[in-house]
Amino acid sequence: MPRRPGPIEPVRRRKTRAGSDETLRRRPRGTCSGCPRPQATGRRSRRDVLREASCGPGRRRPQCRSPSADRAVARIASIPIVTTTTRSIVPEDNATTTQVDFWFDPRCPWAWITACWMREVERVRPVEIRWRVMSLAVLNENRLDELPEQYRRWDTTGRYPVRICVAAEQKYGSKVLGPLYTALGTRIHNLGQTQNRETFAAALADAGLSEELADAAYSSDYDDLVRASHHEGMDLVGEEIGTPIIAVPGPADTRVAFFGPVVTPAPKAEAAAQLWDGICLLAATPGFFELKRGRTADPTFD
Repeated sequence: MPRRPGPIEPVRRRKTRAGSDETLRRRPRGTCSGCPRPQATGRRSRRDVLREASCGPGRRRPQCRSPSADRAVARIASIPIVTTTTRSIVPEDNATTTQVDFWFDPRCPWAWITACWMREVERVRPVEIRWRVMSLAVLNENRLDELPEQYRRWDTTGRYPVRICVAAEQKYGSKVLGPLYTALGTRIHNLGQTQNRETFAAALADAGLSEELADAAYSSDYDDLVRASHHEGMDLVGEEIGTPIIAVPGPADTRVAFFGPVVTPAPKAEAAAQLWDGICLLAATPGFFELKRGRTADPTFD
């Protein structure tokens, strides 16, 4: 069936610059100077037949663009596309696992928040954490007179959780330190439970360990092991440092240790990954030692 021609506007006249009348006929809507005019007889030209064949049966003929529109499209196409790449927070199967040593005192709230961040990093980056024990009681034992009263009590009660951790490590191996720290930290900081034998026994049970190890809190038999683990971490960072301490790969196959990071609340997901990437960048910078500012917020256990 022949295609119906497009609608034709009425003829109108206008004056040309020479003063003579010029007959103008508007083109069919949707067409331009590059499109063939519809045949008044209703018959299709050879060009129409070829155009319809190129569009395929039942398809609408594409609307033509004017030369100025073509030039605009060409300009846009010539603009270079700038792309940015964001590192995926999901660990790659073939990525090299980074060994991280993490020294903690279970009583320190700031170390607990950093540990929560580090566990999030373990979820989004190919890292493996080796949990290690340190003690604020050992750190401050030679300057108790300089500390406020609340910190002096740590010389006795502060030794309880770390003794339990060392006793559990001796009995079951270092792999139990992570689950035990999680159980102790949750009860001490998130739940605010009193640090007594009942709490320690419950934490041991949470970690799947013998509740009898709670008795180690009140025994000095493990103090030498606590001290040895403590100094192993302190030797990497210096004496004017607290908990936590993390050791990560540094330049030229070295190990670099830092105090911190001190942060609240613990970053999650991409924020945790970005902080970790920054730590690795600092560790890989030769000669970098310190970056610090005063704390203006209390620990937040979210």
